This record gives sequence, structure tokens and C-alpha cells, in this order.
Amino acid sequence: MNTSRQSASTDTLFTTLDTVGILRFVDERRGEDLTLDFKTAPSHFANREDRKTLASAISGFANSSGGLIIWGIDARRGPDEIDCAQQAVPLADAVLFLAKLVEHSASSTSPPVPGVVHRIVEGPGGPFALTYVPEGSGGPYMAKGGEDRYYQRSGDRFVRMEHFGVADMFGRRRRPRLVLTLTKEPNGGLLITLTNEGRGVAKSPYLSLALPSNFRPSQYGFDGNGRFGLRFVGHAYGKCTFGGDTDKVIHSEQSLLVSRIDATVIGVNNQPIIKGLQTFDYELAAEDVPLERGSLVVEY
Repeated sequence: MNTSRQSASTDTLFTTLDTVGILRFVDERRGEDLTLDFKTAPSHFANREDRKTLASAISGFANSSGGLIIWGIDARRGPDEIDCAQQAVPLADAVLFLAKLVEHSASSTSPPVPGVVHRIVEGPGGPFALTYVPEGSGGPYMAKGGEDRYYQRSGDRFVRMEHFGVADMFGRRRRPRLVLTLTKEPNGGLLITLTNEGRGVAKSPYLSLALPSNFRPSQYGFDGNGRFGLRFVGHAYGKCTFGGDTDKVIHSEQSLLVSRIDATVIGVNNQPIIKGLQTFDYELAAEDVPLERGSLVVEY
């Protein structure tokens, strides 16, 4: 009997499936579904069509809910028009196939899909190979290898995405959102903090801060011992600038102490004599994040 049902947990299936379970799919005429796909093992991806097949599968699963590919099963449409497992076709050279699978999957999409893993399943009736593709967090993912198209999983097939679907996914990409905080200290100085309130990683953050005349950037960082969260670029024309480090990141929901601003007008008992509202104009940016301008007001 043909069956078509969504896999309950593809990541668990990836780690636990053995040859007995794979051959059971053939005996049951298991149908392909949103998260499960069967493929025969191509000739170690030596030709372009095999690489395009791999690229469209990884792109399609990553742009959808993720999924599992089982290599070594011939799946074709039955009388009920459902693609289902018809015959086991074990791998001829599992070691070579796995090596080529790893090699070509790494370059099969743009950008690469993080978290794609493979393994060989050995045992009676095998061997087979498994590829687990997680749902992508930084998509959409374009299939390469001669395709240069976006795919998604629809039912038991990988279909080309329409323009509006690609545009919608670009709009839903996990993006960072940097928020600037100025925290007043007892001596009148201000601690500069950047917090990433977005869902994506803020890479190479940048901050330019315009200081009122009664303030200057600290030479000694946020702790007084020369430590800076972002590299201090300089202070000119009333603006101090931080950033420019390509290896600096702020993860989602994390904060970074950048530096300190010193109050320059100090009175009796080392207390500031600054009065009223002080306005700090700023510019914020990060890799692939447009420049944002704003102002913070601190009351003295």
C-alpha cells in the first residue's frame, strides 16, 4: 500500500535510521513528502545534471522546513500518482560517494546552507547515504551547479520559487537590529553600550557619536584600563567613531560595552556641573545593514 505522510522529526530520523528502516520504506512503498525525499545514487556527481539535482534539493529543503534525503532508493510514481519508494539501489562505493557528496553540497547553494550533514548507513541490504538539510535561517538559498534558481519543497517535489516568494523570503531574513544605550555614571560620564535586538548576527558593527561640547571620549575605554568593545577610530569635529573590525560580532540578544564618555566640566567633590538636557546624535551600521541615524537625550 502506498503511503504519504510527513516525517515526524527529520533530524532524529537522520541519527537513528538504519538499513532495516530504510528497506522497510521500500516494503511499505513509503511516499515522499514535505520533509522526505528518495534518490538513487548518481555517479559520484561526475556530471552536471547530478550536481543540479543535489543543488535543487538542498535549496528546496533549506527554503522550506528542512528535510532528509535518502540516497540509494528508486522512487517513482505509482498508480495513485504518488512518488514512493519502489526499489533499493545500494551504493556501489559508499566511501567515494560520501566524499563527493560532502564536496559538492558545500558549493551547491548561494549562500551555503549551514548545518547540512551527511552519513553512511551500513548493514544488511546496504549501504545507503543520508543527507539532513535544516531549515535555513539566512535564506533564500539559490541552487547553483548550473541552476541559479531558487527552489522550495511543495508536497513531494522541489519546485522553482516565483519572484514574489523569493522577495518575501528576503524580507523575512533574520537581520540584526542595533540599539544604542548611554548609561549615566555618578561622575557624570556615560557608558556606551550596543545591544543587538534583532534575530541575526551583527557583523562588523559601526558607531559614530556626536558629543556635546561638555563631553569627550575616554582614552581608557569602558573599564579605565584601556579596554574597548569596539576599536576607537578617532575623535574629530565633535564626533567619535568606533568599529571597522571585520571579526567583531554581536549575537542576537547580546550587548557589547563599547567605551565611556567623560564629562569635561567638573565642579566641587568631583561632581559634574553640567545642567539640562544633553543631546547625542549617532549613526549605527553593520555588515549588510543600512546606516541608521538617531538621537539620544540624557538629562543632567
